[in-house]
Amino acid sequence: MFGIATSIIVQRLIQLVNDQAGHAVVVQRGDPTGGILLVLWEHPDGVNLFQPERVMETNAITWRLAKENLTDEEARRRVEQYASFDGDAWVVSLEGHGSEDAMTFLRELVA
Repeated sequence: MFGIATSIIVQRLIQLVNDQAGHAVVVQRGDPTGGILLVLWEHPDGVNLFQPERVMETNAITWRLAKENLTDEEARRRVEQYASFDGDAWVVSLEGHGSEDAMTFLRELVA
């Protein structure tokens, strides 16, 4: 989807966040080369779930906020539900310092 192995993108995300004393972890490992990437961005009001979306008219990819301010339990259920039909998917959780930089990196990656 990104033209680069998903595992490399995940490594970079984790490095961006952890280098700034934030917390980034892989919640679910997927296909190393082509698995879709879901991002859980944790903040004081809950968890935002982002997923890539292809715009059919332009064939461009954007990051769509799929769900906003989920509880931890709701986020876990959504990840389990998605993983049940797409075992190749990666899920990464970002929290604290560096999370904004990681999301900027993802947006620039598909721009």
